[in-house]
Amino acid sequence: QVNVKSMALQVVSWVSWTKIMIRKVVTEYLIHIVDLIDPYVDDFAVDNTGREKFSTQMLKSLIENPDIHYFAYKQSNQIVGVIAYREPAHIVHFFVSKNHQGKGIGRCLWQHVESMMKSSGIKLITVNSSCYAEKIYKKMGFESVSEVIEAYGLRFIKMHKYIV
Repeated sequence: QVNVKSMALQVVSWVSWTKIMIRKVVTEYLIHIVDLIDPYVDDFAVDNTGREKFSTQMLKSLIENPDIHYFAYKQSNQIVGVIAYREPAHIVHFFVSKNHQGKGIGRCLWQHVESMMKSSGIKLITVNSSCYAEKIYKKMGFESVSEVIEAYGLRFIKMHKYIV
């Protein structure tokens, strides 16, 4: 006997999964990631030294670094969000396109990475947040552990989160 309700849920899940996906970033995504991040650079950078940390070459080196896990959220074949962390558990990048904010994309990316870290036994996650993103990280359970810091051409707030 066929359970029609169960089959319908499986089809809906499959359709949703094919339209929206989190994928491991490959270098072919590089130009799209540069375009996605560009509007946020001045939230961090205080000078050209800081801006250089978001250059195409620097992003390429992050993507190719085996200690950095970089993921993209693709919707309708367009990258609308990214998240990356350096082992063991430091968030390096976390950006959602301004046109796609408030739609759960950041939450989905965050849950993906947090579950990976939990399964690896990680207990503490750190991030150097922009001043703009501090309230977003606080919503996800992070605590600020510093005042605003200016170093290496960047302005940021150190934050961390304990996970259980």
